[in-house]
Amino acid sequence: MNTAEKYVFIKKCILISLLAVCMTAFFSFSAFAQQNTFTFSENKIEASDGSAGGYKIEGTSLTINEAGTYVITGSCPQGSIKVKKETTDVTLVLKDLTLSCSDSAPIVCNKSTGTVIQVEDTVTLADKENINEEETNADFEGACIKVKSGASLVISGDGTLNIDGSVCKNGIKGAATSKITVDGSVVFNIKAANSGLAADGSMILNGGTFNVEAEDAIKCDPDDDDTESLGDLTVNGGNYKIKASGDGIRANGKLEINDGVFDITAEEGLEATYLLINGGTFTINASDDGINASDKSSRYAIKIEINGGNITLKMAQGDTDAFDSNGDLIINGGTLNITAQFPFDFDGKGEFNGGDITVNGQKVTSLTGQMMGGFGRMNGQMPPEMSGMNVRDGRMMPGSQNAEQFSDGQTPPEMPEGEMPPEMPGMNVRGGREMFGMDGKGKWSKASDWAKEELNKAYGKKLIPEILDNNDLTECVTRKEFAHIIVRMYEALSGKQAQTSGENPFADTDDGEVLKAYCLGITKGTSENTFSPNDLITREEIAAMTTRAMDAAGVNTEFDASSVNVFDDDCDMHDWGRKAVYFMSCHNIIKGMGDNKFDANGNATREQALLICERSVEQFAKA
Repeated sequence: MNTAEKYVFIKKCILISLLAVCMTAFFSFSAFAQQNTFTFSENKIEASDGSAGGYKIEGTSLTINEAGTYVITGSCPQGSIKVKKETTDVTLVLKDLTLSCSDSAPIVCNKSTGTVIQVEDTVTLADKENINEEETNADFEGACIKVKSGASLVISGDGTLNIDGSVCKNGIKGAATSKITVDGSVVFNIKAANSGLAADGSMILNGGTFNVEAEDAIKCDPDDDDTESLGDLTVNGGNYKIKASGDGIRANGKLEINDGVFDITAEEGLEATYLLINGGTFTINASDDGINASDKSSRYAIKIEINGGNITLKMAQGDTDAFDSNGDLIINGGTLNITAQFPFDFDGKGEFNGGDITVNGQKVTSLTGQMMGGFGRMNGQMPPEMSGMNVRDGRMMPGSQNAEQFSDGQTPPEMPEGEMPPEMPGMNVRGGREMFGMDGKGKWSKASDWAKEELNKAYGKKLIPEILDNNDLTECVTRKEFAHIIVRMYEALSGKQAQTSGENPFADTDDGEVLKAYCLGITKGTSENTFSPNDLITREEIAAMTTRAMDAAGVNTEFDASSVNVFDDDCDMHDWGRKAVYFMSCHNIIKGMGDNKFDANGNATREQALLICERSVEQFAKA
């Protein structure tokens, strides 16, 4: 064989080898990328290709363990689909599927998986797990679709996805560093007890229709100890009809909205550390803050930035802000139509660089005190009339009306024009936000306007303990904090100093005020040896502890039970708390929450707890 022939022979060998490699790779990939159709029924799952690989069936539980496309249909009252840990390139085509599960989530994308869910026709998923088993059941998932740590999920298609997480907890929930993306035109109908659509890591919503009823409708909210998850949410389009008892749309990090139509009724409409709106049409009805930037992530500066969009904000009466930024508020464009007593509240800089703003029917050209029968809290301005002082043109002036409402009863001295005292009895101003306070020995950083008069009375009665110094009184009160408050109330009612005696029965606290409350019989703890000091206290627990404190102080807590108005949610109360609830209610110390509901298991804020004790002392203190 000459040189030329040898060259041709070697070339043929190489080509044959390459062809063999390609064929092997092709057949290996074909075998790897499985395709199958599964039909759920009441007590079994049938596979159209029973000899194929890529899956495992155990009763009515289907596990996908290889890449591929899997069509899933049928109906099962106790069925589930799982994508095995670290399995990627999985497409689940859900078509005319009805699936519920009571011992896990109907669909679980396990850790580090990559899954696409394509929704065709109507798909209904229900999570019926027992919420009381969350701490004891290792398989508890708490969502109709659970996306575990490090996993990614894309939801697409043109069908309807009905999600029912109202019995258990969440609708669709992503864990730490998870990523959820929504494409296509899926119609989401989501009901959930806690979160409707949530991911700790990040989420991108490119389109679809979202009808969500939940405590928090759509959010990216990592756990406090999660330092890896971004908590970022980007909305590029879609239609959103949201009803939330908490937040409408929230991201702990950055919330960026570029387009979409939003109809939101919630306590807070939009919230993030950095909230960026470039476009979209918004109708927001909120009972706390409409659009809020707060310190939730160290990765971003606290800021609200509006560059475009058509935003309509309607705020409930009370201590509510249409735009509330704990940092900067920058408006560069867009059309804003605001109905609110307090349209703008910002602690940093406020800039109005462009756009169109209407506040309570009037065009405005700056972020200043446009108001509706009240006053604004913008850029260092204070209301024109306050207890014992007033502010005009940025200058604090001496006042004479209601000066006794200050904690020390003093009227502030006259200041030179243009100057403002750094600390005033009863209030202070920092970064453009009015903040209510006490005297130099202790201050709280925030309190609701409606509570301030009674809080001053509580301070005068020495009912506000040091544990609340420099705290936000609008936040929920813990069991430990309330123990401090209730001991103060007992001492005011009885004229005696509370004492501790005996051994500490609690393994989780040695707090002196907690032990005083225990020795007085005011609290019995949450078990024989635990007090749970950092747990939030319920309204029913507050009623019970307050009544026990009155009993210990010698107050007669008997009343005519036949004369009280029975709450519609009376069945939610415990036997140990029911009498106390109605005693407090008949004396107008603790009132209902509307619609004749008491909300026994709901929580109370620090200021509400203080006012309950102030009213108790007001009515029952010995002359």
